[in-house]
Amino acid sequence: ADVLARVAESPIFQKINAGDPLSMGESVGVSKAYAQQRTEALQNICLWCDEFFDKHYDIQRLQPKSTTTTSS
Repeated sequence: ADVLARVAESPIFQKINAGDPLSMGESVGVSKAYAQQRTEALQNICLWCDEFFDKHYDIQRLQPKSTTTTSS
């Protein structure tokens, strides 16, 4: 129950739940424009989500993996 409560409060999961996965990284410095570029390069929104959680966000700790931003 605690994990679900933390996830529900996360701006990342709120964006996913709202149907806007391209904006999910904005709260941790990953722009929607960058997400769009990566989605187009990967040719699959699901692969972008995989990449986001692999490179940008630690899903176990519910926090960014680094302090660098991707705004292009």
